[in-house]
Amino acid sequence: MNDSEKVILTSKELAVALVSCQYENFARHIILKDDLVSKNKEDITVFAEEAEESLREKGLWNARRKTKLSQNLEDLIQALGTSTKNVHFTQNEQELFIHQINRNQYLKQHIFNETHTFTYLDHTKSLSKEMMSFYDLDSSAYFNDEHLQPIQVSDKVYDALHKLKNEEVENILNNETENDSLREFISSFNKNNKAFNQISFNNCNHKKGENQKDQVAFSLPGNQRIWHVDYEQIHDKKVYFVPVSIPEYFKKIEDTIEEFFLSEVVTRPVSKNKRKKQNGKPSKKVETFSFKRGFSFLWKANLVLLGMVGFLLLNQESWAEDAQKYIILFITISEAMILLLSLASCLPQKSK
Repeated sequence: MNDSEKVILTSKELAVALVSCQYENFARHIILKDDLVSKNKEDITVFAEEAEESLREKGLWNARRKTKLSQNLEDLIQALGTSTKNVHFTQNEQELFIHQINRNQYLKQHIFNETHTFTYLDHTKSLSKEMMSFYDLDSSAYFNDEHLQPIQVSDKVYDALHKLKNEEVENILNNETENDSLREFISSFNKNNKAFNQISFNNCNHKKGENQKDQVAFSLPGNQRIWHVDYEQIHDKKVYFVPVSIPEYFKKIEDTIEEFFLSEVVTRPVSKNKRKKQNGKPSKKVETFSFKRGFSFLWKANLVLLGMVGFLLLNQESWAEDAQKYIILFITISEAMILLLSLASCLPQKSK
């Protein structure tokens, strides 16, 4: 299938195609999610026959092949089933998945009304445009960053937002004494059915039916902007809503997706005795190489070095005549050691 070609499947057709390629757990998830069929054997038989007939009408069924699927559909199902990472976007009743296929291709899956539209994407194409198209946002919209400021709320207020009554929303919007940023945010929140859009980064194993969220981002489309939900200080019971320009926000998401897809996750084997102690808990996943750890060590070490040099400069008047060259030598050697240790800190850390 070319990048420009699309394959459109109903949830019923997709579930049957997945079973044909031995992805029963994946198919079960779709069936349960959309409540497609009961556990009655007769209903299941009718369900499979109807899906087979509709796939045949679309030219996607080939009874001569082992899987009974056409080559194009089988290739798509295998690409979907073997994908180990995806990014999931939600907006009201719509969903978008970007599945990692390989380093050169992604598989886009758009879901609406139990209809799945699949398209291959070349890695050179802008994911930002795909995301903005999904959310129906204009990248050229003018954003005045001086007009609105970040909003800070408590965790209790954040939790209560979803329960706001219509009259309470109207009171805030009509109250001219309220902060402009708050009124704009509440207006956007109300237009989005009092819900935040979610972007989740997932590690998955479709054979086993496993899906684990690596990180989650929440946002809200506003008037020519995106309200990013910053909950990094939730431990201090604080949540921030930060207005960001549309292109800037989705460029950051695109960079995060690329970084997530390029990172590798290794599952360490667990001995039988240790597996019994864990009572069936999944084995820990360790990042094999992390620039994040390296950069963190680099700036912290340079901060310490800067403090040491500053301390030495306090006594500069009592230095010997040739002391300056020793200070430069000290800084040079220290920086070299810091760079080496920063590289070492990028390497995988041993688990205890």
